[in-house]
Amino acid sequence: MSSASDAVNLINNKLMMLTTILLILLAVGCSAKIVNSEEMAKISCYIIDDWTIFDLRKLESTTDYTVDNLTFNFCTYVHWPQGQLIREANTFAYLYNTTSNFALPITNGAFLPQSIDTLHDEYDNRWVSFTQESSMACEDGVNYSFTAEVLCDAS
Repeated sequence: MSSASDAVNLINNKLMMLTTILLILLAVGCSAKIVNSEEMAKISCYIIDDWTIFDLRKLESTTDYTVDNLTFNFCTYVHWPQGQLIREANTFAYLYNTTSNFALPITNGAFLPQSIDTLHDEYDNRWVSFTQESSMACEDGVNYSFTAEVLCDAS
């Protein structure tokens, strides 16, 4: 793809995201109110790519998901562990070092992912891969990030 084509795709994706957010706001109601960042995290439930809207609301859990030393959630920030140097973190995922009892946020809390890819296979299965980045640097100088791949059905 040419860089002009990439730019057009990027603009189209951003316009689709903005349109979806506006439609959600209109569907919820036209009254204005101040919302906190935890309520705004609900925007992350809607991943838009390639003219497809992925609704992740069914993945939101009242208890965070934990796999080994990784804790994460969808559509809501994770419950931050108490007793940390970082008192509070708006993050969708963190790594926990059991030796030092230290939690490290691996997303920056941005409501929209920094990268999105719609994938499909020869059987017409479709899924989305998205990455939420962090400003926390790894030992090699690259920032931490959290990538999820979610397989979807037509319902």
